[in-house]
Amino acid sequence: VNYLESKRYMVVLDDVWDIKLWKEIRIALPNTQLGSRIMLTTRKEDIAFHCFGVESHVHKIRPLERSDAWVLFSMKAFSSYPNKSCPPELEKLAWELMEKCKGLPLAIIALGGLMSSKKSAAEWSKVYNGLNWHLTSHHLLEPVKSILLLSFNDLPYRLKQCFLYCSLFPEDHVIVNNRLISLWIAEGFVEHVKGVTPEEVANSYVMELIFRNMLQQRFRGPLPACKMHDLLRDIALAIANKDKFCAVHDGSETVEEIGALRLSIQTTNGEIGPRKGMSRLRSFLVFATGVSSFSFSKKLPFDSTLLRVLDLEDVPIDNLPDEVTYLFNLKYLNLRG
Repeated sequence: VNYLESKRYMVVLDDVWDIKLWKEIRIALPNTQLGSRIMLTTRKEDIAFHCFGVESHVHKIRPLERSDAWVLFSMKAFSSYPNKSCPPELEKLAWELMEKCKGLPLAIIALGGLMSSKKSAAEWSKVYNGLNWHLTSHHLLEPVKSILLLSFNDLPYRLKQCFLYCSLFPEDHVIVNNRLISLWIAEGFVEHVKGVTPEEVANSYVMELIFRNMLQQRFRGPLPACKMHDLLRDIALAIANKDKFCAVHDGSETVEEIGALRLSIQTTNGEIGPRKGMSRLRSFLVFATGVSSFSFSKKLPFDSTLLRVLDLEDVPIDNLPDEVTYLFNLKYLNLRG
């Protein structure tokens, strides 16, 4: 408050889902009539139209104009082509595909990333003809979901597993590439290539997912890192739950039985006890935010013969149960921090 009192400032609160945020933060943002501005982005209309106690203006972001949408699509789809421009034989198809995105930047970027790996008119036609569009409702996110699902279905099998695994990290979590690579290798997702280390192969997977816009490149200090767009994460979790590939427990619902092979705990009162189905787990990750101390209830809640990954990075834990020494299939143990 003291710092801002004599200044003209601009604060941006991005992707707001709950009006409680404003109630908690407003005391720190003095209105000193100096022309300061607070900008808030949200996908929820009720938050946009909330009375904030100051004069407000709601700006509904419109879809991109046709020409701007084309520039964005071309930038992604033809990045490896000569002059980074669309070859004449693809132009008609490219325009038709791009217009399916209804001017939504996320959809355009995802589709452009997908098409950048397709070089022939036959491949482009195959994608166009295979699209299962449900755009009659014009609900803004439907075309995005359709395109993101298309991008996922186009991934090779190993990359599908690697991509779904990323959904075990919490929303907006910056994932250090080295950590992700070690997890993928421990799980056996990375193929053996003669003369190349598993780390190099796995790193090429990360780069491929970034190139396809399935992951976003981030830089956390000196370490290369990546992040998953929250909408892509929602789609990944839906697929992963359906296939029992992995599950996330974030406290939004009570879980009696774990059906998936991999579990990420993202809320905890500081103790984790056994639940039905946990004995089958291959991976167990804990992200204990807002907990001052953490412990397992007396013993590990899973069968020691199957677990490959135990990741407790930054979890405030004093000691591990003795059974950790019997995890003879364990390929990855993370106690950093």
